[in-house]
Amino acid sequence: MFTCLQFYLIRLRCTKKINFFSFQDPKIVSDRNLAVLVRQVALHCNLAAQIQRSVSTPGKEPYASNWLERLRAIKRIREKVLKELEQQSSSDHQTGSTANQS
Repeated sequence: MFTCLQFYLIRLRCTKKINFFSFQDPKIVSDRNLAVLVRQVALHCNLAAQIQRSVSTPGKEPYASNWLERLRAIKRIREKVLKELEQQSSSDHQTGSTANQS
């Protein structure tokens, strides 16, 4: 059984900020490989955008890896929760001391 393959001409458009892809020349891809190529390019573009954003944002540590970004997010959440608990306990302590004076 012979199946007829279709071919697609693929071009990647980038902004001038992210113009470091080696995928700048048009590619001809069969329909069997099209989905794989699109997924790979999408993942690479996402990673490049994350790196570009982290480098261009002042005061933010540059992107290193997915697990390190998760660890940073966990630490930010932990610090936020501890700060909120500290504020809550200090406000509870203040309201408790004013209730005792009455």
